[in-house]
Amino acid sequence: FWLLAAIFLLEGTACNGILSGNFVPLLHDRGYTPQAAAALLGVSGLAAMAMRVVVGLGLDLIHGPIFSAIVMLLPAAGVGLLLTHAGAPAPFFVAIFLGLAIGAEIDMLGFFVSRYFGRRSFGTLYGLVFAAFTTGVGIGPAILGFGYDRFKSYDPILWLFLALLLFSAALFLPLGTYRYPKGSESDSPDVLGASPG
Repeated sequence: FWLLAAIFLLEGTACNGILSGNFVPLLHDRGYTPQAAAALLGVSGLAAMAMRVVVGLGLDLIHGPIFSAIVMLLPAAGVGLLLTHAGAPAPFFVAIFLGLAIGAEIDMLGFFVSRYFGRRSFGTLYGLVFAAFTTGVGIGPAILGFGYDRFKSYDPILWLFLALLLFSAALFLPLGTYRYPKGSESDSPDVLGASPG
């Protein structure tokens, strides 16, 4: 439980800290027009929608912790690109990588809660892990904005976010074998109180 809470807190802080409220000003600070920066933000939204399908298929076909650790290296690659200050098309790929991660996060959250805790108390446990995630969503933009005000550059906090993303990706690996794999008793209505047969 605490691993999942930590993963989604850190992911929410870093990914949404960049995209939610700061991505357009960040690109504008690097010479993009507000219109061009907003268009790239739109690209991240399209990537997020596409990733919902990819994550669903991937989690069904590949062991979740390994698949998720690999997927969550994408936003780290995006932050790394931002830190290079490379011109086009680098910000386009940054938008895609961060959008893919945001599209993956919520689906992964629900999947892992169900596989490690079953359906008993699913709503409570999902809500608690989601609360950790939304805490990150809330504080991430403020941290990046504060860093810009303090250092007159986004880079110091981007380095911090890069470290958080790499650490959170690594945290998927110790999750181990599912306690409630597909087809287990937790997928049956019996867990919700129905008597067998």
